[in-house]
Amino acid sequence: MELLEKQELTALVNIAFALCLKGKVFEGREILKHLKEAEPSLMAAKVGIAFSHITVNEFDKARELLDECLQEDPDDQDVLALKAFSYALEKNEDEVKELGEKISEDHPSAFKLYQDALEILNKEAS
Repeated sequence: MELLEKQELTALVNIAFALCLKGKVFEGREILKHLKEAEPSLMAAKVGIAFSHITVNEFDKARELLDECLQEDPDDQDVLALKAFSYALEKNEDEVKELGEKISEDHPSAFKLYQDALEILNKEAS
């Protein structure tokens, strides 16, 4: 029997992401770590932990975690897009574009994040 329903897990992941966005990275990461312990297969928790590292410029750790996610599902569009976004924040245009070749417009949220990554690069070029 699962401890939490899928809807409850999703809500907790969303709360953790929101905490990270609001600067409460430690609190958000703790929620995600506990979720990952309780539900090791919960990809959203793993991605969320990576996101928490991106929010504090710990890009190497974030990409290490994202690479672990990609080992499980090499075509996960959201993970690829988040990794591209991470590279964009570091101004690594080649990596962003290489990952962008794998991101499909058929996945709107991933494609939008990739477009945001390109916009970051374009702002730096101007």
